[in-house]
Amino acid sequence: TARLESDRRRSDPMPESVKMVMGIFTIPQERDYRQVVRETWLDQAGVCSLEGGPSKDCSVYAAFVMCSEGWGVTRTDKGSTDMPAPEGFAPEDMEAAHREPGAFVLKGTMENMNGPKTMRWFQAVLLKFGWATHIAKMDMDTFPFMHKLVNRMAGGSCGGG
Repeated sequence: TARLESDRRRSDPMPESVKMVMGIFTIPQERDYRQVVRETWLDQAGVCSLEGGPSKDCSVYAAFVMCSEGWGVTRTDKGSTDMPAPEGFAPEDMEAAHREPGAFVLKGTMENMNGPKTMRWFQAVLLKFGWATHIAKMDMDTFPFMHKLVNRMAGGSCGGG
């Protein structure tokens, strides 16, 4: 929360001209991490759930992006293999994660670092959310300063400042 508090612009209004759809890439077993994201940067003015659709009060529409199958992959010196269900997790836990608020499930897609998750995310957004002006993705360990980013996008500037 200290990092969130350090963002001096977090209470500034975001420009209405930007309607960015942001995919937060996650896997079903990251439930606790998703809750931290909900309680920090996702809970600020101008950031809304993608589920609600376009609104004049929102510039960033976020969703937790998961694949419909698998728990992810693990890497070894012999390559990568699909991970089994984490200890204590059952198929019902995956289904519960897919029903969480803000979940966006890529149907028919296996959770795999070398799989098509990113491509499928961008395709799905292009097809389903024609009102979006920008499409983005990020990993769970990213802490974006959304007000700074969105205001720069609206101003057409990516330079310092």
